[in-house]
Amino acid sequence: MATEPRQPPSSCSPASSATYPPWVLLEHYGKDKATGSHTATDARTFATARSPTGHLVGVSLRLAAPPAASSICVYYPDGGFDIAGSTVVAAHEDSVLINIGFGEGYHHNTSDYFVYNAGDAGANPPRAPSLSLLPPYYLTKEEMERIHNWSRLEEEGTGLLRRGEDEIAVAELTIVPASNATTNEQMEAELHLFRSGQWSVVRPALVIHGDSHGLLSLWTTHTVLPVGDTQVCWVSLHHGLLFCSVFDESPVLRHVPLPKQAEEMEPHSGPGSSRDVCITSGSMVKFVGIFPRCCCGGTGSTHCQHSRHAYTINTWTLSMDSMVWVMDGMVHGTELWGLHAYEGLPRIPLMLPIVSLVDPHTICFLACEWYHIRDSGDITGWLILVDIKRKAIKSVCRHSDGRLLTDVGQLLPSRVSCYLDSNQRSSNRVSSAGEGHMDMIPSSPIVVIDEPRANDAGSSALSSCKSSPKPSIMQLSMVLAAFLEIQSYDLDQDDISKAYTILSHDGRRLKSFLGLPNNLRKDWILVEIKATKA
Repeated sequence: MATEPRQPPSSCSPASSATYPPWVLLEHYGKDKATGSHTATDARTFATARSPTGHLVGVSLRLAAPPAASSICVYYPDGGFDIAGSTVVAAHEDSVLINIGFGEGYHHNTSDYFVYNAGDAGANPPRAPSLSLLPPYYLTKEEMERIHNWSRLEEEGTGLLRRGEDEIAVAELTIVPASNATTNEQMEAELHLFRSGQWSVVRPALVIHGDSHGLLSLWTTHTVLPVGDTQVCWVSLHHGLLFCSVFDESPVLRHVPLPKQAEEMEPHSGPGSSRDVCITSGSMVKFVGIFPRCCCGGTGSTHCQHSRHAYTINTWTLSMDSMVWVMDGMVHGTELWGLHAYEGLPRIPLMLPIVSLVDPHTICFLACEWYHIRDSGDITGWLILVDIKRKAIKSVCRHSDGRLLTDVGQLLPSRVSCYLDSNQRSSNRVSSAGEGHMDMIPSSPIVVIDEPRANDAGSSALSSCKSSPKPSIMQLSMVLAAFLEIQSYDLDQDDISKAYTILSHDGRRLKSFLGLPNNLRKDWILVEIKATKA
């Protein structure tokens, strides 16, 4: 029976004075695993459960506003054996799926899955956080014979979906040989589903969009997204998206390709670092790509030292009605380099984009020199929160070892913080500033629109120019040149007028337009026109 989507407490709105942020970035690996005392935990997030052998396990959260990373902490209050490790597998709304490994002294090395639930401070009466042991991944004898690794979920392909007050689904996608396969390339999808309190195995039908022959034989899952409260989406950064309504009696996988332009453009340092598909605002699917560009006018990597690290960020939103991608954002790297808030940060391509769960225009990126300059690059990581629409840096966070964050999936966006009590501040809460490995710059987020630095000899012309109150003859000639080019774009008169207004009244945008290669200018100005209409 269908249920209404679960709504977060009213105190979770970004404008509220909640103690906890409306969304967080959870680190993949658990932090500060300990035995015995757990007095240093945030008591308001602490919950316990029993392991299959009856031992008590505790989980708490260390939460910080993005771009700072948050983490789970696992405790074994009774002591007596080691916790081999814990990882965040998936998250949706108030729930987080956690894998806890138990080492020597337990019943051999094993992994158990727990669902952490933040409760609901807005409920009447309020509901406290809880921790629940997921039933063992037991299957029938026939299913076990077909599944090579049946006792442990493949985390890269596992998603969590929360529906209603107490209904959850865990879905793992694996690619297996077709039951009637005659060649090694004949593969089919297999879903391992936990729903209605039990596990099952389903081989869903596949609906392929366009010509995608051999799709499954090439498929690798990089990201798993909960879409609304009915669908899970598996993302391959090479081959597109697979949507599935996992609560259906007979689930079907529906394929959607990546944006065509993104498939044609060369990624920076491989698709796993320079692009991702993210969910925002509940069910909005966005693709973010960071693409290299050359100062000589072309796209793709270049040996030109002047534009060695030049890049362009493009964003697309998927129309869920037509399943068509619409480009809605474009920012050149030098537009960010020219901001006051960027001063002191490495001028290298950003990577690992993660879209905010509450604002589709806010994206978190990682900058780490080590990834681009292996021999001499600094290992320091910088998590940068960027407002793509306003071309502003909202906040910056330093991580002493950015190498730990350079893989897809190392930071998982979650709204679990949104459901916690926001009216009282816990004296036990551990802030990110006290972690020892992470510093916010500054301690409170920057919420300003920055102008480019006026004098920076090391910057390119694009990043060092600043519009003057009275346009110069040179600036007017630049506007005229841009206007003549825009007239060749086959736009309607209204859009041409808007483009002229944008470029003649904003010297920064004019420089951005003229600094782009010719083949990117039309897309850029169309995005700017669309933003003014919005």
